[in-house]
Amino acid sequence: MSGPDTAFERRRVTRARTLEALTLEDDPKATAKRLARASVAVRSDVATGDDTREGFFRRNYAEALNIAAMLNLWDASIRQADFDADRHLRAAQRRLETIRLYRNDPLFEPLNAALTSIAAVASPRDVRVALEALARVPVPLQLLDRWRERRHGRRPIGERHVERPLVVCMFEIDGAVVTHPHVIHLNRVYEVCTRTRVTDWPEWASSLRLEFLSVLSPDDLSLPVFEMLKPSDTDPSGANRIWSLAATGSLVLRVAQAPGAAPWRPRVAASFIAPARIEAARVAGYTELRLRAFDESRDRLTGRASIDERLLSMYGQLWGTGIPDAEIAAFCRFFTAISLAAQAIQADRAYGEGKRLSEAAFHDDLERRLRSDATLGGRLERRTPAGGGYLDLLHDGINAELKVENDKPASVEGAAKYMGQPVQYATDRGSQLSILCVLDRSAKRAPVGELPNYFGWLIPALHGLDDVRYPSRVGTIIINANLPMPSQWSRRPVPRARQRGARPQLRASVSHRCRWFKAV
Repeated sequence: MSGPDTAFERRRVTRARTLEALTLEDDPKATAKRLARASVAVRSDVATGDDTREGFFRRNYAEALNIAAMLNLWDASIRQADFDADRHLRAAQRRLETIRLYRNDPLFEPLNAALTSIAAVASPRDVRVALEALARVPVPLQLLDRWRERRHGRRPIGERHVERPLVVCMFEIDGAVVTHPHVIHLNRVYEVCTRTRVTDWPEWASSLRLEFLSVLSPDDLSLPVFEMLKPSDTDPSGANRIWSLAATGSLVLRVAQAPGAAPWRPRVAASFIAPARIEAARVAGYTELRLRAFDESRDRLTGRASIDERLLSMYGQLWGTGIPDAEIAAFCRFFTAISLAAQAIQADRAYGEGKRLSEAAFHDDLERRLRSDATLGGRLERRTPAGGGYLDLLHDGINAELKVENDKPASVEGAAKYMGQPVQYATDRGSQLSILCVLDRSAKRAPVGELPNYFGWLIPALHGLDDVRYPSRVGTIIINANLPMPSQWSRRPVPRARQRGARPQLRASVSHRCRWFKAV
């Protein structure tokens, strides 16, 4: 273990390097790095749980050095003509607001004066003045580690630390309590309500401010700022007084999010405010607001657990593939709509056993059902010219080819004989994704299974390529028709399923390989 002399020497060197970073007129980016290192060194020298006035002074001084580093980064960004240079200034201003100031204390007076100089920074030319003011702050060098004294039961030297007031928050978005990542749509205004309780309201404070700290700019994610006046105390003599507040604001998202991305997590910051004073408060309850942009690949599904599980499994394979987000969203939207139509078709007795139905009639019926799906927004085209032929259906650049199988039972693997057509049409339109929908009208020798058993991907080989950088994918769905009435199966023998080994094994997905395609 290092002795007292070693610890004192380390602190002396840290102080000398800090003064050097504050006084040398160096490149602002290099100065920022020096100040950031000095801030870490000063903060690391404060023992955990050190609630003495000297400990609080060093924490505030370390935070002031960090703010000075941000101001130098602001200066460097402006010199480089960065379009978002002001983000460093905004971060410095917000950090300055969270510093707790100690009034009428000789130890803190020079630091308070330096912080006032930092708060007056309005242009990069003012940064040097703020650094000089921070360099004039005397920092006492600690000779002994007080945390060792506390281990032996000695009381801390100096004033007793008064814990910051506690603010308990709860939020609602459009009347729904936010208990999980809340899904929000682009360019839609949401009403955010907060219900807040305060257990210890400072006498000097006139209002409470709640705001959200986010990595997104206000132009991308507009979050509310709540400023609530101190309510009247109904029981001033009560031992456990609680102030209850409520406020409402607006939230607007203006940027999209990649499919499958993690939610944004704006943190809640609370501050008590007076005309000439502001102090941060502790936050409990909802310490952050988790938000996620609406994602076609996981948010608009069918409502049936087994189908949704399979769709999520399929759509999840598209995340991080490099396929454009808009193309993934359009595919998921179109494929989900066809899945919903497939459920209705299989229950429609017009497709029952012995019913005659032409391929053109199937095309007409599926088009009618999809046009009534509001999620497609009416953006459904039929027989659009492409690649020398005509597309069966088209939605936002995703083509769907429709086929009817009359003789043999259809399967995802067996549909590979049709997949060349949707792949070529999609390639001609500059898309990697397409849809193949097969209506199976073959005679049924066994009952049909759940619809997700008939979903899957077909991934074709591409001409002249072994290692494909931009592979094509065909989302395939089999719709079973020509179905007997359920009561008719009681008079028909049904073969038992084939089993591997002594016990049946359930597989979540089907995988089949042959020379020229892969089904997943």
